[in-house]
Amino acid sequence: MINKYKKIYRLIFLLFISFFTVFLIFLPISFDEFKWKSFWFIWKVNPMYPAFADLYILNSSLETLTLGKNPYIENISDPWKRLFNYPPVWLEISSILKLDNKNSIIFFGLVLNSLFIFSILILFFRKNFLIKIFFLLLPLFFSSSFLKGLERGQTDLVIVSVTFLTLIYVKRK
Repeated sequence: MINKYKKIYRLIFLLFISFFTVFLIFLPISFDEFKWKSFWFIWKVNPMYPAFADLYILNSSLETLTLGKNPYIENISDPWKRLFNYPPVWLEISSILKLDNKNSIIFFGLVLNSLFIFSILILFFRKNFLIKIFFLLLPLFFSSSFLKGLERGQTDLVIVSVTFLTLIYVKRK
């Protein structure tokens, strides 16, 4: 029984650490273009602004639908004129979560990044995790694709996190 509570406390602690770290680093710079771009240039990532730019297609597609257009054919509200290329479920998710302004997009991006970091922390803090595996995986966390996913707020982070957490849960059962 004690081990069960210990695992739950560890999960809560890791969730807190991931949210605290992501919000501490990204929230102060997310609303300032100069700070956002300066931070990502340090990591050799070519940033887009506004922060979490890939998530803005969710917002713009909702606006395009409101205007009576099809975002799959012509996304007139997107600042970069990108067509919507996600499954329709993402429009429903965007509508339910009310991703209709800059603040909600940034908050959603912060939550996505936090969940992604949380899934990685769970990997590192498993009881049978070897330190040599950590050193093998460490360069991946500083790769351009990893950092660009965090910077752009790519929805792939959700898919990877949910899949990873599901596999861990299923393995325990």
